[in-house]
Amino acid sequence: MDTDVRFGATWRRVTEFFRLMHSPGELRASDLTEVSGRPGSAEVLATATVCDSLNDPLRRVIVRIREGELAQVSDGKADSHAATWSCDGTRLAYLSAADPRRGHHLCVQGPDGCREIHLPGAAEQCVWAPTGASLLVRVADPGADKAGAEGSGHRPGTAGPANWLPAVDTAATTSPGRSLWLVEAETGATRPVPCGHTVWEVGYAGPDRAVAVVSAGATESDWYRAHLSVIDLDTGVATELYRSERQLGRPTGSPGGAWIAAVEADCSDRGIIAGTLLLFDHNGQPRPVDTGQVQVTATQWLDDRRLAFSGMRGLASVVGVHDLVSGETRELWATEAGLGGLHEPDAYVQPDETVLAAVQQYRKPPAIAHRLAGASTVLVTATHAGTEALRAQIGDCATLSWEAPDGERIEGLFVTPNRPGPHPLIVYLHGGPIWAFRDRWLGSNPIIALLASHGYAVLCPNPRGSSGRGPEFVAPVLGDVGGLDGGDILAGVDRLVDAGPVDPARIGVMGGSYGGYMTAWLVTQDSRFKAAVPVAPVTHWRSLYYTTNIPRFVTNVVRAEPSEAGGVYEARSPLTYVANVRTPCLNVAGALDLCTPATEAHQFHRALLDHGVESALVVYPAEGHGIRTFPATVDYCTRVLDWFTRFMPADAQSGR
Repeated sequence: MDTDVRFGATWRRVTEFFRLMHSPGELRASDLTEVSGRPGSAEVLATATVCDSLNDPLRRVIVRIREGELAQVSDGKADSHAATWSCDGTRLAYLSAADPRRGHHLCVQGPDGCREIHLPGAAEQCVWAPTGASLLVRVADPGADKAGAEGSGHRPGTAGPANWLPAVDTAATTSPGRSLWLVEAETGATRPVPCGHTVWEVGYAGPDRAVAVVSAGATESDWYRAHLSVIDLDTGVATELYRSERQLGRPTGSPGGAWIAAVEADCSDRGIIAGTLLLFDHNGQPRPVDTGQVQVTATQWLDDRRLAFSGMRGLASVVGVHDLVSGETRELWATEAGLGGLHEPDAYVQPDETVLAAVQQYRKPPAIAHRLAGASTVLVTATHAGTEALRAQIGDCATLSWEAPDGERIEGLFVTPNRPGPHPLIVYLHGGPIWAFRDRWLGSNPIIALLASHGYAVLCPNPRGSSGRGPEFVAPVLGDVGGLDGGDILAGVDRLVDAGPVDPARIGVMGGSYGGYMTAWLVTQDSRFKAAVPVAPVTHWRSLYYTTNIPRFVTNVVRAEPSEAGGVYEARSPLTYVANVRTPCLNVAGALDLCTPATEAHQFHRALLDHGVESALVVYPAEGHGIRTFPATVDYCTRVLDWFTRFMPADAQSGR
């Protein structure tokens, strides 16, 4: 493989694909998320993803929907997101950064203009008080770790006195944390809320209390053991409300403060949660809400008796509302389309139970729609001049189900190219393992549609461990990594081979994070794969435990301690069985990845070479957990396409 792929035909085709996708240089949204409505008004805001150039990172802007078009609300060329209105609709708050590498600050727009409020760190979350008089802002200290779902790495830090000084870590080392700040909306005055904990997520619980997911420690790993506390905003005193062996998220209180809601689930990454909706009364006693088998991903109080929620049920996105007085739960919108953002469904529900949400499917670009009484209306769409050219080349996507070896029903998405089969197949594996594919524009990652545009079919399975099927579907992967979930994936491949659309002589596999682990694992267990691309992989669970910034994630999924000789740490690590591999592997990593450090990819690459297996190692110096920014994304996609073309070309004759 060439070390520089920037001048080849594949590079040019990949560049054109992303140019059509993003139409860089103008305010054209390639994605729409974080939809919100202005109280007492028909005005709708959202966060749009835009591309200024394929040589620069993507940028987020706050946009207003006006007569079917998008108008920018946030100023200049800043990266801005997380817009939210005060309860009376007079003030708008959002997070903004002229340079995201230096961290976001709070912006508040109101009758007196726009005020920028800078706090001692990077603002990560802002929440309005029920009265609209103040906001809570969660702030990350300089140098704090970013979540894996954000790409890992560090929040902006402070420069040291000299660049030769070593980084020193001892048992006494204090990690940068996350604090809570109160901001007065009218004056912009700020003060810390000294609760004595690291605050991971926060919501108001009445006018003078907050409810937060907190931990005593400040490392990213401490989040996996965080608990729920109620914080007095005057004194900063934090009173523990609930502890769980699982993870907690989406804390929020009813406007009057009588009720608190949170979501409890087994989670892989901070910020991504799909689980059981819990309600806490004034005695602090939790009770689960019957959401009709929906794993809840987002919550919103409509008033003191109604709690709206979004979530997943299988491949479907669902929005509902629970009435605390009657105990009734009603669905407002259930659709096979993808609602909300990349990681999980979310929506904004108005007091009359009109739902506002971003909606999309594989062949339908992101749009913002509202739904009331079973009828949906599209308010604006991200369709632009490049959309039809993309549709003409990306093929189609359908839902697929099959039977696992033990009889369990497994679901997934199957993308087919615009040409007759049997097709070469790429099995694309999601991360987590507790996450799931949903039907989204161009796939959950645009490389899915890019592969289809070059003649490859793509299977996106949701095996055991995936979200949307309840805790009993997640549980089997915990302590059995690469076990039942590996069988689920291979059964899906067998299903497609037996049915005829896939050429058994041209099957490849790729994935990132846990999907990178499964990619490396499967090629040690099965010889059918002609090429593989493990991205940000785990290749040995013990080495990961001792080098990752989230060792508690490792013990959560492996369900064993690394000090135990042998056991699951050896038995379920790809490096243990590397002598079995015959599949050429393109190993990809980011140098800034703290979750699955680049050493995991490096050691697998070295072991493959030692055993005479074709292998390449590509480490991007400015990337973290996954390849996310331009122009690295174009380079990465070019290398992936070249790798599969080399070992299982799409234009080859069928092996049947």
